[in-house]
Amino acid sequence: MVRDYVYLTETVEPDHFFRWEEVDLVIYDFTDLGMKVAINDEYSGLVYGNQVYEHYEEGQKLKGYILGVREDGRIDVSLQPDKGRHVHSTFDVILDYFKL
Repeated sequence: MVRDYVYLTETVEPDHFFRWEEVDLVIYDFTDLGMKVAINDEYSGLVYGNQVYEHYEEGQKLKGYILGVREDGRIDVSLQPDKGRHVHSTFDVILDYFKL
């Protein structure tokens, strides 16, 4: 059964999500730009094609992360968490270990 996602909200206010917020995704379309996803079954977002490293299918459920809300209110999504936060945290632990 193909699900109709016309009920999804296409745009949000800039402060509706925070960067790297974890969200639930369902892939519902593929375009020239990338994958269109339903965010928390309420909003429409886009994962850009250059961010897609595996094979995905319509209807597939995933965890995702908010990259940001563009000026036009549309939502950009990543399938990968913020790696910078994890590297920074590990680096801080290493620095703390070597403090005298």
